[in-house]
Formats: sequence, C-alpha cells, structure tokens
Amino acid sequence: MNTLHDALLLFLRSDPTLLPSLLRAFRPDIPLQGWEDASEALGEPEPLRRHADLVLRHPDLPLILIIEVQNRIDRDKRRAWPHYAASAASRYDCDVLLVVITLDRAVAAWAEEPILSPNGIFQPFVLGPDAIPVRDDSPASLTLATLARGDRDRDLMRRTLQRLAQVDKALSAAYFTLIHARWSDLAVAVLEELMNAPAFDPSAFERFMADWSFKRGCAVGEARGEARGEARGETRSKREVAARLLQTLGRDDELARLAALPDDGLPAFLDELFADIARR
Repeated sequence: MNTLHDALLLFLRSDPTLLPSLLRAFRPDIPLQGWEDASEALGEPEPLRRHADLVLRHPDLPLILIIEVQNRIDRDKRRAWPHYAASAASRYDCDVLLVVITLDRAVAAWAEEPILSPNGIFQPFVLGPDAIPVRDDSPASLTLATLARGDRDRDLMRRTLQRLAQVDKALSAAYFTLIHARWSDLAVAVLEELMNAPAFDPSAFERFMADWSFKRGCAVGEARGEARGEARGETRSKREVAARLLQTLGRDDELARLAALPDDGLPAFLDELFADIARR
C-alpha cells in the first residue's frame, strides 16, 4: 500500500458493504450484500479493465458501480469517465453509476461538474470529504471518513481509534499507519487522550505500534499520563513509569541505577528519558 489511492481501494475491497452503504444515504434501493468485483472480468481490450479503479456487479440488480478514486485534477481521466460508463452499459445491458471518491474539496468540486460527452451530458456521482457518510460498525468506513476530515472532527478521530483497537491487529495497524501519515500530530494527541483515560487498556492499543515512531509517541504519551496521574494518586509511581521507559528504550542495564535513585531524583531522570525518546 504505497499511495493514498491504493489505500482507498483497500478500504473498498476489505469491506464489500462499504461502498453500497455509503451510496445508500443517497440511493436507498442499493443492497448492501451480494456485490462482486467485476474489474478483472471485463477483459482486454476493454478500457474499464485497464483504467477504472474498481467495478462492482450485483447478480440481482441491473446496475453496475464504477468506482474512481481521484486525488488530483486529471482532465484525461474526466474525459474517459463517460466512456467507462458507456462500455459497461453496453457489455452488461444495464444502468451504470460512476462514483468518484476523493479526500480533496477542490477535486470534488471539479469532479462534480457535468461532462459534455458524445452521448450527451454525463454526471458523475461524487463522494467528497464532506459527503462521505460514517458507519460506526465498519473500521473501513470510520477510517475513510477520518482520512477525509479527521483534522476537523476530533470526536470522529477518537471513535475511529477506539474501533480500531477492537479489530484484527494487522488491519488496525495498517489503518492507523494511514491515519498517522495524514494527520500525524492529531492522531498521536487523540491516542494519548485515550491512553490517559481511566479505562485505558494497554494491550488494546499495542496494535497501533507498528513501527518505532508510534512506539515512541505512545510511550511518551502514556508515561506522561501516568506521571500526571501518579501526582493524583491514580496510577503507577514515577519509578514504575521510568522502568517501563527504560525497557522501551532498551536500557534495561540501568534498572539497578533507577532502583537506587532517591525519590527527589526521579523527575530529572524522567526528563532525561523523555529527551532521549524525542531524539530517536
């Protein structure tokens, strides 16, 4: 998964009900279940196979869904969309809905403009960052919406991370990697809030620590939260927090030094550990 374009396609393929559920807010007649990926079934030399991002077909509904993930303005793509729809309509003898998904407002506005084609006016259906609905029961839907507007909706970011803590570790780590790549500071800040909550379960959030940058950010947030909580008598002692940080940093050989350190030396020792984490 090297690009945001690939990531959005992953969401659409990982949860077969995701796209139909997004469209049901506008087309209640679209069923959630039963859709099949027909992208590879169209065969050469059909341009749909060569260019369209995803094509969904339903055995009981005379409708083809063509999905285009668009992260930039591309006039060549725009000219091709009516051709994609016409090719699919001819092949399957049914209606076609071409859906453009984008996380960029300017791209959404551009994609929504009617297209003058040889067959008349063609109108794509656009799901821009402000139009993507949210399904709280779907990690893919929550992550997609968070990628679209998580910087403007802190509660959405929080709900998404809480949901990702409950699903398959590999999937949640992959989704959190994308959220962190797009909204890094906010993602870490919200994760710190969750880790500092009274009901915090460390094991639930370990799945997000897929690389050292997340381990570092989470260790800092957790340790600071515990240090603050210790002052209120609610969590572990500062000495225990320091021990956990030493282990995170791979400095287990200093545990004996920590054990012999007087209480009044702990704040400076913790500051040293935080500074070491920040440098890595």
